[in-house]
Amino acid sequence: MTFSPNPNLVDVIPDKYASNLEKVTAVREKVNRDELKDKDFVLAIWVNEPIPTLIAHQFVNSFSNMNYNYCSTVVEVVKILTLSFQQEVLEKMIDNLENTF
Repeated sequence: MTFSPNPNLVDVIPDKYASNLEKVTAVREKVNRDELKDKDFVLAIWVNEPIPTLIAHQFVNSFSNMNYNYCSTVVEVVKILTLSFQQEVLEKMIDNLENTF
């Protein structure tokens, strides 16, 4: 594994995810540099299982100078993004996303 923003955790990320994490991080760095330069934004990654949580942690740590966050509840997503949605409304919208693609 070559991706190592946090060497204590990188060894537990399965190889199949580590290389993709490197690629996603590189793409996001390019987006930040080319498209989001001088823009104020917040990114919240909602995770609900151990491996996605670990990957999100590594990803967020790669951008310590950015307002990138990860959390495990819709309540935290709403708080991080300072949304005015009620929790129930947001959960219903998210539950229905699978029917929109």
